Amino acid sequence: MPVNLTACNLIKEVIRKQGWVELPAEGTSMYPLIKQGNICRFVSCEAMKLKKGEIILFHTISGSLVAHRLLSIESMNEKVTYLLKGDTNFGADEPVGQEQLIGKLASINKGKYRIKLPSLSVHVWSQMILLFPILTAFLRAYLNRRKKAQPFEVS
Repeated sequence: MPVNLTACNLIKEVIRKQGWVELPAEGTSMYPLIKQGNICRFVSCEAMKLKKGEIILFHTISGSLVAHRLLSIESMNEKVTYLLKGDTNFGADEPVGQEQLIGKLASINKGKYRIKLPSLSVHVWSQMILLFPILTAFLRAYLNRRKKAQPFEVS
């Protein structure tokens, strides 16, 4: 989702004042846990308390708002960076600085039901994605095949 720095600061301020912000999901990078149109609730996060496998909302330098899974936290020359990746993306995102972090996923509204985190099913999925990177290839192949099967639309 393209945003500018002002919008990111506004989202951070909403989280600070209200305790959370809800945003609609776009894309397929976190499929099947998060699907297009799911409403994701993000809460504030303390950078030093983040854990591998959590889904973090951040903004990229190019101005996109992204929620991806935390792979690792690295420290070099007193600068901390966060390595994140979408579950269906083959490669990790560019390293993210602490100033780019906005919040962490607290729940997913999937229409008829809401998944609150932490939950056992989300934890198991997270561990599977982290331990078996081959799942990314299967997910990406499925999404590509599904995309090809969709009828062509003229707008």
